[in-house]
Amino acid sequence: MGFATVLQANFYKISEFPVKRLQDTYSFWKEHWQKEFQEQNLADIDTSCADDFVTSDEVLVVNNEDLICGIVLLNNFDRRLEPYRDHSYFQGFPLLPEKKITALRYYISHPSVRHGRGGMQISRLLLALCFERFYYSEQELLVGMPLKAKGAHNLTYKFGMKSLTNGEPHFKHNVEVDYVSLEKEDLNLKLISELKKKHFEAEEGEQELYRRPA
Repeated sequence: MGFATVLQANFYKISEFPVKRLQDTYSFWKEHWQKEFQEQNLADIDTSCADDFVTSDEVLVVNNEDLICGIVLLNNFDRRLEPYRDHSYFQGFPLLPEKKITALRYYISHPSVRHGRGGMQISRLLLALCFERFYYSEQELLVGMPLKAKGAHNLTYKFGMKSLTNGEPHFKHNVEVDYVSLEKEDLNLKLISELKKKHFEAEEGEQELYRRPA
């Protein structure tokens, strides 16, 4: 059976996670981001801290049976309100409008399915599903802070995100990042459709296992 017929994708609120899935997802997040922190030599960051995980509004989990292929944390902020404008996440960001904003954070894929291994494009798929989630939500702007060392910022551009840095270098925790944003009218819906078709559409007579965002 090919990967395309067994991949599942779900958006979970932390309080609604099945217990085992929550533990497995957190273990995956912690293990792979600790490695990433070490490889990138990120400074002034507590790699054992679970705060960002448990305070996320939603977690996207893509899995192939028991293998977690990738996850993304999503946070929703209403920058019309002062507490959200003062949130530490926005420190260092170029000026952002006072709108309802979704932030994509800590997206990571399993090494065995990165870079097209197994016929999958998990990094692209994770972003596509989050962008689709944003597109059908009440949020007005989507932002992210991809690390430039691995070219993640270039991938976000393919979906329509735009850099906010005007070509100037920006650093977070001692590594270079790109601050990016997306308006709904700029979203590359064609690319999202192509990725979903590639990874989730079942062959005739097979069950389609992708849970579409509500």
